[in-house]
Amino acid sequence: MKKGDAAGVEDMRQAVAERRAAGVSASLCLFNMGTAYAMLGDARARRAVRAEARVSALRHGDEYTLARLESSRYVELFWEGDYDGALANLDESIAAAPGEPYHHAIRGRIGLLTGDLDRARADVARALELARRKGHPGELQHPLVLTARIALLDGLPADAWVDELLTVLPGEQITGPIGAGLPIVLAATGHGPESLAGVSWSRWRDAAVAHLSGDRLTAVRLYEEIGSVPDVLDAR
Repeated sequence: MKKGDAAGVEDMRQAVAERRAAGVSASLCLFNMGTAYAMLGDARARRAVRAEARVSALRHGDEYTLARLESSRYVELFWEGDYDGALANLDESIAAAPGEPYHHAIRGRIGLLTGDLDRARADVARALELARRKGHPGELQHPLVLTARIALLDGLPADAWVDELLTVLPGEQITGPIGAGLPIVLAATGHGPESLAGVSWSRWRDAAVAHLSGDRLTAVRLYEEIGSVPDVLDAR
C-alpha cells in the first residue's frame, strides 16, 4: 500500500472475509483498510469501511479498535469540513497522546483554514519539533508544508522548507491531510509537476500534479472525488 499499489486493498478485503468466515472479529483489519483508503485518496470509502469496523468491534466487544476509531474521527470530520467537530476530537486525542506530530499538524491546518493564525503557528511549530524527534519522512511532510505556507503568508522565503520537503518525499506517498497545501507551496517556490516524479501513486498525487501542471479544474475535480471539502476550497 505504501508504494501506491491499490490492489493491496483487495488483499485486506480477503483477510476480512477469512476472519468473518472463521467467526473472528475483522474490526482491526477493517480499521487498517480505512487507513489504506486514506493513503490512496478515497475519503468516502474510508468512512464506509470504518462504519463496518465499528459494527464488527461492537459485535465482538473489541474495545481496542473502538478506541482507535474514536480517537481518529478528526480526519473524517476534517475532510467533511466540520472543523469544530475535528478540533474537539483533536483536543481529546492530543490530551491522550501529546507526542504525535500529525495531531498538531492537522490542528494547525485547521487554524490556517479558519484564520486562527496564532494557534496555527503554535501547532505547526510543535508538529515540526515532534516530527524531527521521530525522524520519519512521512511525519515531516505535513509540518514542512504548513511551515512553508505560514512563511508565505508572512511574506517570508519558503524555499528552505520546501527544499527539505523535497528530500523526504521521494519513495513515499503524500500524507492525505496535506492535500492541496503541497502543490500550493511547490508552485509558490517555482517547482512544477516533475518535482513529484519520485512520489508513490495516489489520487492525492494525481491532484497535486494537475495543480502544478496548471490544470486547476482537474485538481478541484480530483479533490471532490477524493471527498475532501477543505482541499476543494484550497485548490480553487
